[in-house]
Amino acid sequence: MKARTLLMLVGAAVVVAGAAALLVRSGSAPAPAPPSAVLFPDLKARAAGINLLRVRGADASVVIRRSDSGWVVESKANYPADAKLVGDALRGVLDATVIETKTSKPELYPRLGVEGPDVPRSTSVLLTFEDPAGPAASLIVGKRQWGGGADGTAATTFVRRDGEATALHVKAELRADAAPLSWIDRTVVDLRPERVQSATISHGIPNGIVPPTTLSIRRDKSESGEFTLESMPAGRTLKDQFVLARVANALSGVTLEDVAPAGDVDFESPERVHFTYRCFDGLVLEGRLVTRGGKPWARLGASYLPGEGQPAEPGEALATEIARLNKSLSGWAYELPEWKAATLRLKPEDLLAPEASAQPEAGAAPTPSLPAPGGS
Repeated sequence: MKARTLLMLVGAAVVVAGAAALLVRSGSAPAPAPPSAVLFPDLKARAAGINLLRVRGADASVVIRRSDSGWVVESKANYPADAKLVGDALRGVLDATVIETKTSKPELYPRLGVEGPDVPRSTSVLLTFEDPAGPAASLIVGKRQWGGGADGTAATTFVRRDGEATALHVKAELRADAAPLSWIDRTVVDLRPERVQSATISHGIPNGIVPPTTLSIRRDKSESGEFTLESMPAGRTLKDQFVLARVANALSGVTLEDVAPAGDVDFESPERVHFTYRCFDGLVLEGRLVTRGGKPWARLGASYLPGEGQPAEPGEALATEIARLNKSLSGWAYELPEWKAATLRLKPEDLLAPEASAQPEAGAAPTPSLPAPGGS
């Protein structure tokens, strides 16, 4: 190799090295963090004492507090929070490790979603865990990525510790939803249809201002047994072959749209609907349904009613189920999805096909028939 060429290559290498050094000094290039740098090193020692979680976004906020009975959502009248969701959120912050430092320039925060919930049009969320001594970990949670991290598969998130200027890229999937209902197990009841022996839906009050109407379905065999509509009008047929099954399935997978103390809803309204679902094993689920503010609200309870040949008291497993249901349902009113409430409002006529058209009166002139196409 000629001496001139060798000198040119060495000079180019010096220029490249100098440019890289300048980038590092200027802060334009991200600086890698020490291996497995924990986001909140002191949190582990305080984790057992965490008794409050605050989540604040631009348009919503929620406070979740640990009470004697477990985690509760303060803005929902201390309705039970999903303890697993709270635990997952805490573990996410505990296990978060820093991959690299990012920008400290506020004008660049929106690119990472770490500008803070007070900034207009912000998408970030401020997540704070507290113990009796005060905040144990507080961070602004920004945009999430998949396929990041050293192994190329882990979930990663951009964050900024509250009060600090530097944004960080961390290996963690952080739960940060400021909507109160997102921290609640939204399942109200889930009565599997194969358990249902009978269902009754009653409208109105006997001797009241609203004439009572009752829809009742029943079957004698579980699972494969078909339901029948009791008091089926003579000459009428069902709307379709699945209509009774839809009634039987009404308490399967019931989820809430909102929740409130039962005392906040008037369930004594004359227009209330009363529904009772009885199971082959003696479990009874019953409730009332009313309209409040244009929305369907229900309250429910569980009990035991033995059938023929069944013991006077439920077995241990069923007794435990009834106690668990009542502990969950007692004292609460639930806003139901409209499509679920519509089934619980059905009346017998809603299940029937339209009556056949009336026959022409005797002596009436027959309707003239039209000639066939192409006929003379």
